[in-house]
Amino acid sequence: MDKLPEMPDHVRKYYDYYLALGPERSLNKVHQDLGGYSYPAIRKWSIKYKWRERLARDLGELSDIDLELDSKSLNRDTLKTIDKIIKSIQNRPEKTEKDAAALYKLIELRARIAQKIDEAEEKNRLKIAGDFVQKLVAALEEELANVEIVEAKAKG
Repeated sequence: MDKLPEMPDHVRKYYDYYLALGPERSLNKVHQDLGGYSYPAIRKWSIKYKWRERLARDLGELSDIDLELDSKSLNRDTLKTIDKIIKSIQNRPEKTEKDAAALYKLIELRARIAQKIDEAEEKNRLKIAGDFVQKLVAALEEELANVEIVEAKAKG
């Protein structure tokens, strides 16, 4: 992915809100909820600062809390990105009710991703352990087969 252009702080506020809206996000919703700038200005920012590409990067292409989480997105970097977004909203000097709602959604998303990562890691640990046990059993069976052959030769 190409490097994304830096956003000024006043644009970052609008992007952060866009990101936090979740599956119902739209530029129109950002304009209606935050105001301050015209819809065409917000639309120009979304193009100039590549909000869609940014969104894909920031959420690892997770755009809907209620959808099954994409396994490619389940990684510690996704959690770090969500943590940065949460911190960014928390560090705003003035917070709105919308900020609180966005924080709630992001924290919920973070918890779900962390749980899925833990489940995936546990499955992976179990698979590795199972594979190890299977290889060990196969090696032991081979050794036992060799022992029986040696004993049979020794008796005969």
